[in-house]
Amino acid sequence: MKIGKSVDPDVTAPLFRVALAAFLIHQTLHAAVVFLHGDAPYFFCQYDCNWYVGIIEFGYMPEANGDAGGSRPESDVANWAFFPLFPIISGTVHWITGTAPQVAVILSAKVLWFLAIWAFLAFQRQYLPEAPLWLGAAVLVLNPAAIYANTGYTEPLFLMIACLSLTAMRQDRPILAGMMGTLLSAARAVGVGIGLTFAAYALSQVLRQSDAKAGRLLFAGMLIPLGLAAYMIFLHFHVGDAMAFSHIQRAWDRELSSPLYHLSKGLRGSPYTFIMALTALIGAALAGCLAWKGEGGLALFLLFATAIPLATGTSSLGRYVMMQPAFLLAVVMLMHDHRLLRALLVPSALSYLWMSYAWQESLFFVI
Repeated sequence: MKIGKSVDPDVTAPLFRVALAAFLIHQTLHAAVVFLHGDAPYFFCQYDCNWYVGIIEFGYMPEANGDAGGSRPESDVANWAFFPLFPIISGTVHWITGTAPQVAVILSAKVLWFLAIWAFLAFQRQYLPEAPLWLGAAVLVLNPAAIYANTGYTEPLFLMIACLSLTAMRQDRPILAGMMGTLLSAARAVGVGIGLTFAAYALSQVLRQSDAKAGRLLFAGMLIPLGLAAYMIFLHFHVGDAMAFSHIQRAWDRELSSPLYHLSKGLRGSPYTFIMALTALIGAALAGCLAWKGEGGLALFLLFATAIPLATGTSSLGRYVMMQPAFLLAVVMLMHDHRLLRALLVPSALSYLWMSYAWQESLFFVI
């Protein structure tokens, strides 16, 4: 049985109003942390943010450079791991406004964050209409990984596009879903995994409707990997390796292996790797909850978006998992069904504030 039955009265509140309130609360909390910290600027660009700035200023590197950074002193590093859609958007903002690239990247992420909140609430309304919108907004903006909405990272963009594609599927708009899938696979490699959700949707359409337009569904599904394909073609001609975005991961000590190997290693490692591995287990458990509720397509996307990053290690895994729309929806679902779980919003908010402070301190685990 699909989740979603009766609708509470407050669910009918305008999406824009709830999204705007959630965005302002989130930004106020972040601004308070920045003010109390005092040293780091409001537009504090570091780690991945600086890579996007480099792409805006100089484009993609023609070859790896040992002086560019990386976790291994001897490693050659390049910016090929960073997919093009976000730097295209933030570069356009830089060009139009004339602001510094660092400011343009972070400002773009903040605007995309507001749109992501709105898109997630629209997604929740389609898949879980009985849950109040305020609950979904609280789960999203008080999520510890919501810090990346303020750091010039690609999380807001990915979340927004994924929600739009999933919402289009539920509204039986396959071409729009496929077009959003194109953008999603141009934003991050795992974006192509939304094709699993689309395949489940298309199969259900064909089985339920004898007059389903299979050709239209096939065409829409074929749109999804085009973003990834376009980037691979660019890399082939630019650096001679279509898979350079994957191969360069070795410079950050990311070696492709079994997700189960990295999971086991993480659980037996440092507190940081243990928390990251535990997040992956929670993601898998929530995927099981979604499958139990009849949302197998969402479960497949969540498992894919968890397993692929895990296959290269546990580093940064928390933000890859916790900013997935299916992960967030499953949390909202559980908090709606079991109201005592809403108490977890308090430690979640405190964790968000701690992550904000850690970003200002440039602590390693926020990368």
